[in-house]
Amino acid sequence: MSKRATEGDETKDTGKKGMSGVKYLLINIGLMVLVGLLLLWGSMLFLKGYTRHGQSIRLPDISGLNPQAAQQLLKKEHLNIEIVDSVYVEGVTPGIILDTTPKEGSLIKQGRTIFVTVNTMSVKQITIPNFAEQSERSVEMTLKGAGFKNVTAEYVPGQHHLLVLRLKDSTGRYLDAGDRVPYNTQLIMEVSSADMYEAQMLDSLTMTGIEESLTPTPIEPDLSEDNNGENWF
Repeated sequence: MSKRATEGDETKDTGKKGMSGVKYLLINIGLMVLVGLLLLWGSMLFLKGYTRHGQSIRLPDISGLNPQAAQQLLKKEHLNIEIVDSVYVEGVTPGIILDTTPKEGSLIKQGRTIFVTVNTMSVKQITIPNFAEQSERSVEMTLKGAGFKNVTAEYVPGQHHLLVLRLKDSTGRYLDAGDRVPYNTQLIMEVSSADMYEAQMLDSLTMTGIEESLTPTPIEPDLSEDNNGENWF
């Protein structure tokens, strides 16, 4: 066999090997693209299922319901409920739902949790703040700032003008700092009045003078002798 024929065969073999390598590379690239597409498709399916795409619902109105009834209603929509706060609203049925987050009518996904605020079952209790040796105005502002709605004053004689001496409710029961009472309790401040004290003292002195002036002077018998020099006895 000639040298030229040998070189031709080698060239053909090299060409075949080159074509096989390109084919192999293209196959690998195609597989990589296919795997990538499959991963992308799988991710989209996962996200669609995770976010429940296309299953948004409008939150029904559950205000005015008790939590148990609201939970039964939301369960049908695959929603959860959680109480996060409670407040007292006078004149509203105790225990009912007052507010929701998100608000009624909002579009939400199934499986979400609805956070609610309910009306307390009992009247709100407030702690009596310290009021000892404070002025009427200061104590009134402190009590109202704490949340008490009905605060009045009752004036009594006292040496120090307009200082709160004691605190009581409408039944006459005296209250101390630290006591817890309903926020709508009628609180009555006993406030000292120097004017009333002075008037009381003046009346006392006047009455004492009148009593002294009205007290009769005892008459002692005259033990001296009569004109004849004889004793009465």
